Amino acid sequence: MILRETFLIAPKGVVKEIDELPLQLKSDDGTLVRLIAEEGELRLTRDFPIPVALETETQSEVYETLSDGTEKQLPRLRIPAGAGPSHLRLEDIVDGLSFLIDKPLQMRRQGRSRLVPETQRESELLAQIGSDEPFTATGAQISMRTVSLEVSADNIQALLDGSRVGVRLYADALRLPLSTSKFRELWRVLESAFGQKDTSLIKSLASYRPAVQLRFDESELNELLTLRGRASHAETKKPDVELTRVEDLCHERLPRLFSLVERVILTKKTWGARSGGVRKPAPPVMSFVGKDGEVVLIKNWKKQLEESN
Repeated sequence: MILRETFLIAPKGVVKEIDELPLQLKSDDGTLVRLIAEEGELRLTRDFPIPVALETETQSEVYETLSDGTEKQLPRLRIPAGAGPSHLRLEDIVDGLSFLIDKPLQMRRQGRSRLVPETQRESELLAQIGSDEPFTATGAQISMRTVSLEVSADNIQALLDGSRVGVRLYADALRLPLSTSKFRELWRVLESAFGQKDTSLIKSLASYRPAVQLRFDESELNELLTLRGRASHAETKKPDVELTRVEDLCHERLPRLFSLVERVILTKKTWGARSGGVRKPAPPVMSFVGKDGEVVLIKNWKKQLEESN
């Protein structure tokens, strides 16, 4: 059985800059990656031969509504853990293509993953299941703002007056596609806010009251600093594995870092100063992402507002 995925790489206009299509790359585990042109757009497909027997998942959370109004849960084929595609990241192929044509390219999934049979027996199995769509476990990453912000001219002006540089760097982070890039840019906000780096910045943040409110301590901040360093360097014996691992780690920690950076932008009294002065009135903390990725809701946020005034 083959797992096939399709991604859109570039809209119309880029295809004509590539001399020969389709292009094919094959890895040691049999994964076949193809760059193809369809309807003037550049697409990437990945065919991964699944080396083990697929399992039937009866609790798929995919339902069919029957004629009597009841719902029937439909089975799906599950790909066993560890039997996924190789460590060859599709983003690396897109980066290589971007380098060759000297244009920025991004990748986004197009359509759903499909199971493609290679034998008659596999065709019969898909017919029995009734779908070529593999089972996909549901999951989500929590992202939480620390305060409810009204979109108004006054609020925009207040941000520009108090933390123009921080807002620009934050917006740059939102525009970046990779988690490592976002992480580095968000860390620049903290460096800019306090005019410090490395150990000095950590000590200032550990004593900064809005950071303490989010339950940051020196130990966690040092962990984030170490990750920021790993996201900025490729000094390792296995740089390809390290890049993938660091991207995953940055993705996991980004919501937590976003909470901290947001509070610094909203509360830093004097941007660029090493002092920990807090702007008044400081917007109250209504919620934030905790150290382990959990959502923390603050019940007494109105009391914070009264105290800040």
